[in-house]
Amino acid sequence: MTDMRVHRTVWRWHPYAGLIVAPFSLILSVKGAIHLFNDELNDLAMPARGSAHWRTRVAGRPRAAGRAAARRPRA
Repeated sequence: MTDMRVHRTVWRWHPYAGLIVAPFSLILSVKGAIHLFNDELNDLAMPARGSAHWRTRVAGRPRAAGRAAARRPRA
C-alpha cells in the first residue's frame, strides 16, 4: 500500500470512528459535570436541606472525626 492510499483509507474511516466515540464522550462529560457540581445540584433540587455539606457535618466537626472519637477508649 502506498502512503497516499493509507491516508485516504484513514481519512475515509475517521468519521465513522467519530460516530462510535462521540456518544461515549458525551456521556462521560455529562456524568463528570454532574459529579463536579453535585453539591450545587443538590442545593437546587432540595433547598430546604440547608448547606451543601449537611451530610458530612455533625456538631461542627467532620463525621469521620466523630466516629474516630467514639472508637477511642476512655481512660
